[in-house]
Amino acid sequence: MNDRESMKRSVRTKGIGDTTSVTIPAQYVDCITGEIKPVTPEILHKVNSALSQRELVHLVFTGIAAVDSLGMIKSSFNEIQTSLNELMGWNSKAM
Repeated sequence: MNDRESMKRSVRTKGIGDTTSVTIPAQYVDCITGEIKPVTPEILHKVNSALSQRELVHLVFTGIAAVDSLGMIKSSFNEIQTSLNELMGWNSKAM
């Protein structure tokens, strides 16, 4: 079991209009790098600021969209890199 799997728990599926609570952990898994990072005072400030302005959901959804976009960009880059390696006769595993 990896760190991300150990942090997951079983919850009822949420829908539009449902409410939920969030427990702020001491550390989190970076969805881009997979690293475990501490929750810094700066992150707490952003979360509290977003909560006070009723914008936390927008911050979360923007982050999800950004991570998805990076995944698509990384996937596209990997496909282009593989094609270039094949065209140039390079062994991508040796790089």
